[in-house]
Amino acid sequence: MTDIVATAFFSVTSLIWWSPILAVIFFPFYIWKKMKRKLAKTVVMLEDFSEFKLDQLRKFKRKFWKMDVLQSKALTHYNKISDSVYQKMVWYSRFEIIKAVPRGARVLDVGCGNGYLAKLLKDTKGAEVTCLDVMDYNKSGFETVLYDGETIPFGDKSFDIVLLSYVLHHSHVPQRLLSEAARVCRGKVLIYEDLAPIGKKVLARLHKEAYNYIYSIDSPVNYRSQSEWKEIFDNSGLKVVSNNIRWGVGSVMMPLKSAFFALENKN
Repeated sequence: MTDIVATAFFSVTSLIWWSPILAVIFFPFYIWKKMKRKLAKTVVMLEDFSEFKLDQLRKFKRKFWKMDVLQSKALTHYNKISDSVYQKMVWYSRFEIIKAVPRGARVLDVGCGNGYLAKLLKDTKGAEVTCLDVMDYNKSGFETVLYDGETIPFGDKSFDIVLLSYVLHHSHVPQRLLSEAARVCRGKVLIYEDLAPIGKKVLARLHKEAYNYIYSIDSPVNYRSQSEWKEIFDNSGLKVVSNNIRWGVGSVMMPLKSAFFALENKN
């Protein structure tokens, strides 16, 4: 009996003694195991979430690719329409342009675009044409000199004729650009521009939104009246020697008038 009591007492004493020690030893393992289970659950959740996100990303990329294809197609069609309209503008204005440019003249085509005007002047007047633009859209075999849209990279009085065809309403600094045109010109500065008799702000906004979306650029569009343009010409050191105003090619769709100005340096 005494042995049983002694054994029980020793066991209880040992348990009391060893319990804190065992707790200290095994508690970290218990916590680690519990954290590992939680971590495993979290990883599974993250994997599921990541897979969901990846699936969403794949869907978005597919949609974006389709949008990119659609935009590319829209740009192609827009360029075809733009080229067609611009060719018509050149065709309707050809006699005016040809008459204003002397044979064999040295011409600077600022904002040359697809180069149709340059080709017309070379073919009909034997003009030596230099094409200048902020980007190379030329389709007529001419080399395009690139510039920043403000400073014309040529010396004073380098050209007999400087031509700006439907360029100024897209310029951030039309007066600065015209001053540069006046500087490099020893003859006439020829300008084609759109005049909006009514609703010019609305038309400009519509034009700007369509143009900038399709070409993914930030280009201004500012329609001005005849008197506003003449004020800008005057402030640029230029005077109007002749002008012609008529309803433009696009007047069926938008109430725009097409204006042709021939300018000379005041000095």
